[in-house]
Amino acid sequence: MPFFDFHIHPVLKCFFSDEGPGPNDHKLSPWVKIDDRYIPKLLKWCSDFEYILQSQGNLAQLCNNDCNLICVALYYPEKEILAAKLVGDGSKGPLGIYLQPAKLQTLIKGNPYGLLESDDWVTLTDAAKFGITDKKVKPLKTREDYVEGDTNTVHAVFSVEGCHTLTSALQHFDVNEVLANLDDLRGKVSLLSLNLTHMENSPFCNQAFGMQFLPSDGFKPMGNGISADGLTITKHCYENKIMIDIKHMSLIARLQLYAVRNTAGYAAINQPVICTHAGFTGISVKEIKDYVWTKDNYSATCTVVKQGKPKKYGENLKPAFNASSINLYDEDIIEILQSGGMIGLSLDKRILGFQDYEEDSESREDYPFEVEYISNAELTAFLGGPGEIILAQAFDDDKCIGWEDIQNGAPMNALLPK
Repeated sequence: MPFFDFHIHPVLKCFFSDEGPGPNDHKLSPWVKIDDRYIPKLLKWCSDFEYILQSQGNLAQLCNNDCNLICVALYYPEKEILAAKLVGDGSKGPLGIYLQPAKLQTLIKGNPYGLLESDDWVTLTDAAKFGITDKKVKPLKTREDYVEGDTNTVHAVFSVEGCHTLTSALQHFDVNEVLANLDDLRGKVSLLSLNLTHMENSPFCNQAFGMQFLPSDGFKPMGNGISADGLTITKHCYENKIMIDIKHMSLIARLQLYAVRNTAGYAAINQPVICTHAGFTGISVKEIKDYVWTKDNYSATCTVVKQGKPKKYGENLKPAFNASSINLYDEDIIEILQSGGMIGLSLDKRILGFQDYEEDSESREDYPFEVEYISNAELTAFLGGPGEIILAQAFDDDKCIGWEDIQNGAPMNALLPK
């Protein structure tokens, strides 16, 4: 088996479409790529949106490239995403064939877990519905169900990306409902793992900042670690051999999980720690403050920081990383390995630390920065304290990538695939 994709959304691009009365109202197929003629020119010119949409969740592409074992992330878009002006405006233009306005309203007002069963599941498993007769998706229940040499079959195990996916209404967080739906789901599929949180604020677990193109404050972390309900869900997962995926958890929530796993009550039920799709920061938790250039109050509950990109390792050209806490610190990596867990590396250039070179100008900042929002409730544990906190030492020690590094690396970057 040459490849295993630990985290994929094979039907997400189809989730925003449905059968309906309009000429463009039809269910999109997860077996074909998106027609880039419908992607507005502005998006093509200003971002990699075209390439992201083309590669996300094309089941035929997986088969053709011998990737026949995947972990499907069962995920329902959060309300802050569905109700965003950018998404709503997109539904009124050429992208309306993919973002159908009526379906968006159905999703906003709908039942996440119910639609997961009636929409997501059918779209994923019914290849014949889309005219595909020589390939299929096969959900696995046991190890014996996997046939390594069958490259016309995409064998699937499952994870749940965010507890909100297991609710009956968006932003309705009832721990008993989540547990009941979790039990219902694990009775039907091979459920490997659960993300306690995703990108939107959740009462179960504080999230790491991860939404860079929608401005809503609902994406900015405001909580503090894992709540009592979140720990109830965690223990229930462990008791039923479901791993907790630490991707999207705030740093403090992750440290809390590691501490809980070392208590007597978890000794007999512990599962491996996994992170299905992340990059490495390249630094230790205790070094975070060294790579913070500035920190400023954003609100009464949130602080915004600008972070440099660590370049601690290697010769010239030195690799650089995004130090945002949505990525893994050295301590996270050690915890995962010691638990017998796995890490799925995300090769998204925003995760890895890539940044385009900017010519020197009045608007160019001193260094290539990554902006992150941190909950004030977690700030001391994040940056250290109490007492005086000295920031930005790594910049003085030439351990952060500068604009000249990006300029020197530009010829190499030009050779990399888009």
